[in-house]
Order: sequence, then C-alpha cells, then structure tokens
Amino acid sequence: PNSRTASFELAKILINDRSGDSDSIIHYLRQSFVQGDDNHAPQFWYARQLFLSGRPDEAQVYFDHIFRLGVLPAYRNAIRGLVLSSGGDPTWYSGKIEVKEESYAFIRSPQFQKDIYAAAATAKPASWGKLRRGASVRLTLGFTLRGPCAEEISDA
Repeated sequence: PNSRTASFELAKILINDRSGDSDSIIHYLRQSFVQGDDNHAPQFWYARQLFLSGRPDEAQVYFDHIFRLGVLPAYRNAIRGLVLSSGGDPTWYSGKIEVKEESYAFIRSPQFQKDIYAAAATAKPASWGKLRRGASVRLTLGFTLRGPCAEEISDA
C-alpha cells in the first residue's frame, strides 16, 4: 500500500492473525510512519516487532522517541501489545531475576537479548516479597511506551 494508514492497518492484521512473518510485519510497520513524527502508535508497534525479532537495540531507539512524546504517565506506562499464542492466550516465557528491588525487578529470559522490566504490581503481593535475585520465574510479555515489560509474573 502507498498510504501510511493502510500499511499500519495491514501490519495490525498480520499481528492479530499471528500468522504473518516478522519481516513482512516490520516492512509494513516501517512504511506506516515517518521517522521522528509524533504518530506514536505505528512506532510503538514497530519497536515491539523489532524487539520480538531479536533487534532490541534498534527497538530501543523507537521506544526512547515515543516515550519522550507528551502523553500522560498513565498512558505512557500502560502495558499493551501482549505477546499471544496462536490460540490467543498470553505466551509464557521462562526467566531468572537478575535485579530485584522493592518496587521493580529485571528478568533475564533466554528468549530475549535484553532483560525484561517488571513492576511489583505484576506479581501477587505475597509472592513479590519472596522473589529473590537468581530465582526462576515465568512471565507474560507486554510493552509500555518505554519498552518490554512483564505483564504477569509467577514462580517457575
């Protein structure tokens, strides 16, 4: 398609259908915006797809740009773009806690080249206090405008 809007809609269909190959999705998403513009939705999905395709450094450039756009913190920090299985359920990934603080953690997952941010709110309060550095966990993956983050965490 010649239209940025049409390219974005086609990419969303491929993402939602979960049958499109990553290169096609990236191609259509990249055609759906002009570098540096304020149209954050296509850039968010482009960054998400880059991350899932093993290109986290490229993805972070776009996450950094859209994070700096003037949007409300609640919107900026909302988790969206959950990774779903072909059946439409959240995909669970394995990982280990690399950094654990009172309100957040970073999880290293063998499926990704970059550690995943996790807010304390993503775990049940009783289990968050029990999590320690080096602990094995399972997580579902979503994204904020800042980048990848755990949507839910549980003991492995």
